[in-house]
Amino acid sequence: MQDPFDPQRHREAWSAMTFRERRRIIKAVNRGQALPDAKDARLAVGVASNQMRFWRLAWLIGPAGALFQLGQGWVQFAINAVVVTAVIGTLSLWFHRRAARARAANVEVATTGRRGTRKHSRARDEPRPREVGDDPSTKPREPTGKFGDFRPDPNTSRKKVKRRKRRR
Repeated sequence: MQDPFDPQRHREAWSAMTFRERRRIIKAVNRGQALPDAKDARLAVGVASNQMRFWRLAWLIGPAGALFQLGQGWVQFAINAVVVTAVIGTLSLWFHRRAARARAANVEVATTGRRGTRKHSRARDEPRPREVGDDPSTKPREPTGKFGDFRPDPNTSRKKVKRRKRRR
């Protein structure tokens, strides 16, 4: 599979985008998801590659941070180095894998123009999944609060029901 990431083209296209467009791409990469548009997917590949490069070396923050504790003694230095390296190393591994997942999904979209596996795929003949409020026998609740929020009926709340049971 051909790698659609070219650093120079990525920088040029990235700098021409608005803040909202950049944020949308970054959010998708941070979630490990593929973008539907091939142009945006190519940019997401670049963002994911940059994140992977950072998280590959981020575990070194642990030993570097422990150096500040060196004046407290060797034992504290060793404990801090081990604990912080383990925590940041685990986080680095998790974030690196997430970026790799996003990169792989976006490489597929950028090269083929379509997503691979979908979470919610169904045949056209299948009925759509039921959603909240689809039942015609239930009537919609009316706003009861000052600001139009939907609050439960105070006569059927658990505390009221419990109080009624105790009184009997």
